[in-house]
Amino acid sequence: MEDFTCDGLWWLPETPAYRTPGTLSFDDDGLRLTLYGTLRDPGVPEPGVVIVGRRTRTPEPVIHGRSHEGEFFTVLGASGVSDGAPYDFVVGTLRLELALRSSLAHGDLFTEVWVRFDYLDAWVDPDEILLEEPRAAEGEHSIRVRLGNTTLAETDLPGAAVRLVTGIEGSAGGPSVHLRQRAFFVVAPDEPMAARALVEAYVRPLQDLLMFCVGAPVVMTNVRLRPAEQDDPRDGVATAYFATVQRRPAGELTTASVENFNQPTVLSRNNSPVSVETLIERWFENWTAWREVLELIHSPLYAPFMFAEHGFSSTFQSAEALHDLVLPTRDLEPAEHRRRVDRVVDALSASGLPTQDIEWATRVLQSRNDKPLWRKIADLLDSTGRVGSAVLAADPSFARSAVAMRVGVSHGGAGSPAEPAYRFWSTQVLRWSVRARILMELLGDADAAQERVAGRHGFRAAVERLAEARPDAIDGS
Repeated sequence: MEDFTCDGLWWLPETPAYRTPGTLSFDDDGLRLTLYGTLRDPGVPEPGVVIVGRRTRTPEPVIHGRSHEGEFFTVLGASGVSDGAPYDFVVGTLRLELALRSSLAHGDLFTEVWVRFDYLDAWVDPDEILLEEPRAAEGEHSIRVRLGNTTLAETDLPGAAVRLVTGIEGSAGGPSVHLRQRAFFVVAPDEPMAARALVEAYVRPLQDLLMFCVGAPVVMTNVRLRPAEQDDPRDGVATAYFATVQRRPAGELTTASVENFNQPTVLSRNNSPVSVETLIERWFENWTAWREVLELIHSPLYAPFMFAEHGFSSTFQSAEALHDLVLPTRDLEPAEHRRRVDRVVDALSASGLPTQDIEWATRVLQSRNDKPLWRKIADLLDSTGRVGSAVLAADPSFARSAVAMRVGVSHGGAGSPAEPAYRFWSTQVLRWSVRARILMELLGDADAAQERVAGRHGFRAAVERLAEARPDAIDGS
């Protein structure tokens, strides 16, 4: 979503004849509308009547606008503070939830969202738009280009249909022609939805899917919404702007940005054992359950400025959360645990301890059949087959060492015995291991998932560096 500033006239849908000059802006400070007047006609006071100004809040659900160049806008969810009487020159700045470009909408309900991400074109890697090579014909060169939208994949999810579409954007005229093929995810909910709900339910999971596949920060670069109600239905989709915390786009990315051997990519459209339709369906089936895991493992990508200790802690917590989703959390089977408790209680009884002490110990022991934290990490690694075996071959005590580092960060003493290099490479191999386990669930083929991760140059390099940085001994529990 590119920054812009637009000057024009602004009005309320119910009073289109009364218009106020103002400036709509979108930049790092957010989305805002500065008005130089009032949106509501104060009327003309009777002779001898003085209107006294006061500070008032100005919530407006819908405001329409038209730029000096003739482009229409709709802003939704405006709120701010007005200073002074209705006749004061400057009303002030309104904060906005959403702005729509090239549309006069009448509410916050939408029937379709188109979303583009900085990595999507490279991840999709669609066919070329050039249909035939340039060739000479009577001294001229002719080029045929495939225009229009092409649907590469489509599937029906509970509550919405999702498509992967490519189309052509650009300009032609005068001395230049510029065309660029772009890829979009298109979501059409069964019933109109508010913009925020659409983003949360569909756009965010799709962004998480791309981040998981490429192993890098993914940024929304363009969002378009089709209003359920607008002045002219032929207006179609409108470019949307809203405040969001994200990095700047990575710029123009090529297929090599995704497919090169040293990239952390585990899946792309043309390099996947399952179809895009199946990939999307399985992702949405599991996204709610995986949400905490994904938030934790993607946090260092969203916030690369965080301290290395906190990046490790977030990745470790992601591994712990994933273990609790896909593997047993009990240390022993219930019957074996009961026998273990009985053995301990018998020994305490024979020791002559007071009865109340034994009863207290019994209550505590009966409820504590949870798996030790180091075992959770070890079991998660074991469950990833070749991936975990490579990690443990490089550092047999990795699980206990990782727990020791996690305790140092989470409970004070962040300056743990771990050297920065060892912590860094531990973070990398843990991230690869979590992605491997999710990939096993996503593909439904453990061998294929393990092969994809174990064969990546980035994983092999991280394992080698881990072995080199491994400390002789770190106490863990």
